[in-house]
Amino acid sequence: MVEREGGLPDWLIIDNPRLRHIPVAKPDNQARAVIAPRLLRNMPGGSTLLAEETAGMVRDFVDQTEGLLLFDLTAISQLGRRENIPVTKIGDAVRNYKVGVTEDPWLKIPRSRIRDGERFSKERLKGQDHAVVHMMDIIKRAVTGVGANRQGGRPRA
Repeated sequence: MVEREGGLPDWLIIDNPRLRHIPVAKPDNQARAVIAPRLLRNMPGGSTLLAEETAGMVRDFVDQTEGLLLFDLTAISQLGRRENIPVTKIGDAVRNYKVGVTEDPWLKIPRSRIRDGERFSKERLKGQDHAVVHMMDIIKRAVTGVGANRQGGRPRA
């Protein structure tokens, strides 16, 4: 089994009657939601969660893993156990798996710098007050996580 037909050598593909191309679709939200509770239970702190807490984390996990295979979901759970990432921070485990970043870069920025960001930006960007306000709105939403429940957690642009 290979992910792409191009992953096989030509001498095996050409005129081979035993070779079959069977496309397998990536799991949809429902399939990921079925396996997610079991995977989350194996992460640190997952066995002590209440049913309503688990339901919320399953929704987050399913949203953040859009387009990933069930193999990837299992790998995220294993990564969480190995790195001792609590189940309450499942987003950190997903981010770590996708891009290799363990910490949220927004948490490293002091809150005072974000609060004063509009004043600082207006000093540097003359005559573009509308752009500064729009940019600060985006930054504040990113820092607080407001509006992050888009499909797959992907940004609009």
